Amino acid sequence: MNVKTDQPPKNICIGKIAGAHGVKGLVKIFPYCEDPALLEQALEHTIKIKSKNGKHLLCDIEGVRDRDQAEALKGIELHITRDQLPDLDEGHYHEDLIGMICVDMDGTEVGVVQSVENYGASDLLNIKMKNGQDVLIPFNEDFVPDVGDTLTIQNYEVFVE
Repeated sequence: MNVKTDQPPKNICIGKIAGAHGVKGLVKIFPYCEDPALLEQALEHTIKIKSKNGKHLLCDIEGVRDRDQAEALKGIELHITRDQLPDLDEGHYHEDLIGMICVDMDGTEVGVVQSVENYGASDLLNIKMKNGQDVLIPFNEDFVPDVGDTLTIQNYEVFVE
């Protein structure tokens, strides 16, 4: 059961404006999503993707016509609503894991997912344990064998003090 079901839908950050490109108002956007077309649905601005430039996308933003206007947008995060994300055939969006109750292999509630972190190697679940401790648990089958209405965790004791 997700403890966040009574809350309004949260906006999901899908990218960030990294700065200006050229003198005609194009911006560089660093996408956080696998499908860059989602950026064209951003709530903050009307965006048209022009091309890819390394890890960035070069985009036109409605009303931005020069470098100064584009540079003024640097650092702005771009969002969509959760219902704008496509359905997944398998797997889970990180946002859907946040707030999930964690149970051990016996079905006993042991904590709640606070966030999903990634420091470069793999995804980690930040879980607030029933004892109040926050622990980071690798999000893989060795530690998370099942994700359903609840998130089943095992071998987590090595992370708990």
